[in-house]
Parts: sequence; structure tokens; C-alpha cells
Amino acid sequence: LYRGTPPRRPTAAPHRDTPPRHPTAAPRHQPTTLPSHQSYLEKQSYLWDNIVATKDSYTPYPNVLNAFDESMKTSFDYATNDVMPKERVKVIHGVGAICKVDMQVSGDSPYTGIFQPGTAAGMVRMGSALEVTETSGMVPGIGVKFFRDGVPSANWVELVSLAPLPDNNYNFFASDFSNHIAPPADTVTKILAEKFKQASGCVTMVGLSDAAAFCQDGTPVESPAFPFELRFENTGEVSFPESVQTQEELIGERGLGSPASGFQNLFSLPLNHRHTETPKRRNTETRKLTNQDIPDILRPSRTYTRTHPYGRFVANMKAIAVGTSLFNVVAYETPASTTGVKIGEIVTTSECLSSTFGDSHFFVQHQRVEEDWAIYPEWLDDIDAARDCGASSISLDAPPTCAEKYA
Repeated sequence: LYRGTPPRRPTAAPHRDTPPRHPTAAPRHQPTTLPSHQSYLEKQSYLWDNIVATKDSYTPYPNVLNAFDESMKTSFDYATNDVMPKERVKVIHGVGAICKVDMQVSGDSPYTGIFQPGTAAGMVRMGSALEVTETSGMVPGIGVKFFRDGVPSANWVELVSLAPLPDNNYNFFASDFSNHIAPPADTVTKILAEKFKQASGCVTMVGLSDAAAFCQDGTPVESPAFPFELRFENTGEVSFPESVQTQEELIGERGLGSPASGFQNLFSLPLNHRHTETPKRRNTETRKLTNQDIPDILRPSRTYTRTHPYGRFVANMKAIAVGTSLFNVVAYETPASTTGVKIGEIVTTSECLSSTFGDSHFFVQHQRVEEDWAIYPEWLDDIDAARDCGASSISLDAPPTCAEKYA
């Protein structure tokens, strides 16, 4: 099925290397899981129904230092579900807006699986890696998910950098995104990158081979074909202000109406309450979630207002029209490729919504880039460990997976 060593896709394993710092703060109940054997439409409908049920709401950013209490292996090894595992909190990219999208792939694409010619249905979750404040700027990132019949969904992430955009820029669409980024330059991001070395020897890249291994209807591909790098380049149809907006600028530029309009309720307080009654026992059937299903630890402890930078970001996201082409999908065939080839576009098929379900439970798996290298080992000849991975050396051998570590 694969050239070289096939990608490792463990199905069940422990999800923590260390116990949580505050065991009593762990979520008390978890939403219904999403079985891999369902069709891609069933998976997408389940997630979207729960996103809509908790729309126009978002959780506060967690403390990024909590990343050191969680194993990074879980982000790479939890391959059986589209919902976050129990006791897992999104420490990085903790808040975002989710849109349903189509990836419209051109007829001359040489790649397979999700990247084959045609249209693939999925979702993207867009947000800042770190909290957005009046002085922080933006650290843009995209979680990409394409659903498949009977097998786990295809996932990868697209980033610009681990650092904020230059010049205190708040325009999420100011730069192109890639599944490969430059190694971190400052001390803080270097320390965080070291944490990801629990899972991969090249923390600046994530793999694409799994997305090429199955079509959306679940059909396996005999010889997966995929690019070394995939960039999401802004089409120019969407651009946000680079500076912090005033309330008047937000309302005028995005056509969101007056403060007395329905938009005023978008950042109101109802989701900030806590339920004190004992939650009812839930069955195992797939269903929509309500705010009672959101664990207390993940409920908003504060609410962003319309004049808060992140409130403005969410409002701008929601104003993106259905049918907007967000990104050109540009493929770089090998590490030696200096010119990319456009193979498709990412087009919205819904609103882009903030959601406590999305912030707390929507899971985007990462794939070790070593799994790509195992299929194309010749790529290693053109990858510089220090320049491209921020590492002293690289090889086909990634750190052990959860399943291998606990076998």
C-alpha cells in the first residue's frame, strides 16, 4: 500500500504522559464520541450541529504554560475521533471561528485522496495561537479537517509562524499559511517548540500523507501521492484591518448594524453563567449539545465585548459571506521546489462561527512529518535539520507514539 514504511496510525492509547496539575479541575463529562465508521456527511453534520448550538460564544484563552502539563503525543496519536479526548484542554489556539468549506481541487492535480481532482467537504478553524489583546497583534493559525467515510478524518494545520505578525498586525489574512514554518527565533517559542519534540524530531512541519491515503468516500489509495509542502495563499477576497478597530469602524466596515441591532447580542453575557443542577445521565446516541454539556472548567469566565480585539476578530469572521474563496491551495512538490503550483481553492459553505463547542471539543490531529519522509525518504537529502526543523539532526525515526511507549 505504501512505499517505504507506512504511516503509523494508532487507534487507542493513553493520552497523557503526566497527570493533570489540578485533577479536580478536569471536565466532569464529555460529549458523545464520534465513531470513525460513520459517513463523512454524518461526521460533519454532528460537529456542525454542536457548533451552531453553541455559536456566538467562546471560552477564555487558557494559560499557555499549561502546555507543559499535557503530552504533545496526544495531538499526534489520538486518531480515532474528531472530538477532544477527556481531560484535554486546548492550550494553544484555544479560541477560534469554524467554517464549513469545500476544497475545490483542479482536474490536473497529480495527488491522491483528499487532494485528488474534485471537491472535498470539510471544516477549517481559524484563530490566534495566543490571546489577542490591545497590544499583542495576532498569531494566525488554521486547523484543517476533511471527513471520510468509515475511516478517521484527514487533518493538518497551517501556520504563518510561532510568533505574532510583524508590526502589531491584527489582519489574520496578512500572510500566507503553510504546513511548514521557520524554526522559532525567540526564547519563549523555542521553549514551547522543545515541548513538541515529545512527538516529532521536526517540530516546524506536519505531514500530509494520511490526507492522501484515503478518498472522501473511504476508498484506500494504493500509492498515496502528496506534496512536500502545502500553502494556503490569500485570494484577496478577505482582509481584516491591520490595526485595532474602534467600535464605529467595526460596525461601518463590516455592515454589522447599529449598537441597538441584533449584533449587540453577539457578545452578551448569557453563556457566562454556571449550571448548578446535577447534569442528567446521557445516553450514547449522537445528539446536539447544550451549554450544560460544556464542562465548568471550560465555561467562559469572562465574555469578550464588541470593542475587545478578539470580539472584533470574531465579528469580522462571521461577516465573511458564504461562497467566499478564502485561500488558493498551492503545492510544492519536493523540498527542492522553488515554485508552487495552484491545485485548488478553499471556499466557505457556511458562516464562520465562534463556538464554545469548537473551542472545547473540536479536535484537529497533527501528523508526524516523519511519516511523509518514510514514503519519500529521498526528501531528507534536501532538508537541513537546523534551518528547516530547528534541530541538530533529523531522521526517519520519530519519537515513539503513545501506543509504542505504553506497549
